Amino acid sequence: MSSVAGRFVAGQAAISLPEFTQLLRMPMHVLATVVTALQDNELLLQTADDPPLFPPARDPSLISVTQVLDVIRCAGEAFFFSPDGLATPAPVDQVLEQMRSAVEAAVGAVSLRDLAGQPKARVDAPENGLQVRTEPTLVPRKGPDHPPELPGW
Repeated sequence: MSSVAGRFVAGQAAISLPEFTQLLRMPMHVLATVVTALQDNELLLQTADDPPLFPPARDPSLISVTQVLDVIRCAGEAFFFSPDGLATPAPVDQVLEQMRSAVEAAVGAVSLRDLAGQPKARVDAPENGLQVRTEPTLVPRKGPDHPPELPGW
């Protein structure tokens, strides 16, 4: 969603599903589930273009990061079951509410527009000459017998 908001704020064309899959390196069927959930919750629109484009459903300053996290966390669950319908003991409910409160406290005031202008990850060179990434990078696994090759290690 930060890419969607970034394009919107920059006045660029909205992103397509094939572009999403390339950008996020996710299978189309997984991403389609999340995109559908974002549409169903009125956070994302689908245009009539070919291929369809996906702009934000409203100005990114009116979409909170908490809203996006809630939708993505639950994407696809309604098809199988609704966690809200499960009986849970009071201590479990308390833990879930504490988690929700912690997320709200951490990002409650942050909007999608706030994330739209974030610069890409940059590499800083500290005094010892080693390069340190300022944002995490996911390294694909090669399998249990072949750990990933980490640059600089």
